[in-house]
Amino acid sequence: MAMEFIWSLSNACDGGRQCYSWLMSKIDSKFEGEGAASLADRMISSWPFELLPGFGTGFDLAWSNVYCARSDCWYNDNFIHAFTITLADTFKNNTTIFLPPLSTPAKSKGDRVSTAVVNLFANTTENLVFMPMNINKNHWTCILLAEVAAELVTKSLPHRFKITAVHSPLQKDNDNCGLFVCLYFWRRVFKEAGNGYTELGLSRRRWDILRTVVNFSDKKKSNEA
Repeated sequence: MAMEFIWSLSNACDGGRQCYSWLMSKIDSKFEGEGAASLADRMISSWPFELLPGFGTGFDLAWSNVYCARSDCWYNDNFIHAFTITLADTFKNNTTIFLPPLSTPAKSKGDRVSTAVVNLFANTTENLVFMPMNINKNHWTCILLAEVAAELVTKSLPHRFKITAVHSPLQKDNDNCGLFVCLYFWRRVFKEAGNGYTELGLSRRRWDILRTVVNFSDKKKSNEA
């Protein structure tokens, strides 16, 4: 157990060092005056497993979970969950349902969504439902349900309808799928969120999401004080 903790701490510190370097060398120089250096100093000075408050009971977000915000890094479950909680709290007419990592179902079961997940959908009354989906721990995708719009469309169709996937935008790398999921959700509720997908644009979006999550936590902590 002691060695496992040491390895975990070593990995966390390495991630923190890389995120600090990214903030100082990439973000602060490109987006001057936005507080990247200040956040970097705060991050590197904090214990990696210190929790950021404000995300409700039953869910913990540690500093080590936000190190993945840097470029060329895959978003982890906790960071995406924290961002969707931020959206749900900021835009009160929405609800966020977080689906735990999926595993490939047994062949006898078919490619079906679990009963527990179906029940989550069935029991919600909000206008928008966000569902990030971690497919077999190697790819992020998502489901967005617009309940009112879906009801209006389906009730007005004279024939049987089918669900059509919307592709927006195309991912051209191996590590931005989680970022694209967050951006897709954010753009649905906040049109000014931005949609630049160049290298600079993706750095901009990663920085925006990181500070949105941290600022949300700080605001919650201030309100609870």
